[in-house]
Amino acid sequence: MVKAQDLINEQRERDRHKEKVYKKIYKKVEIKIMHASSMNLYECWYQLPEFLFNIPLYNLQGCKSYLQSKFRNDGFNVYFPEENIIYISWKK
Repeated sequence: MVKAQDLINEQRERDRHKEKVYKKIYKKVEIKIMHASSMNLYECWYQLPEFLFNIPLYNLQGCKSYLQSKFRNDGFNVYFPEENIIYISWKK
């Protein structure tokens, strides 16, 4: 028999997994930003992977929204010139 609490728990687990994947990609972009800054650049771009090894497929649109929100909250200018390319600038 299906129980509401079981479904809620499954959804929460999926949400935790999704955020874990998004954070992993966020960290990769963050490393690219720090590398660009160390070379006296004020902008960089990152190609979002279509998939990650050993990780189930993820929702690209959801990831883009997550990244855009996180980086804008940190004061970066963000836009997507192509479907899977994120451009980030911190030039004022």
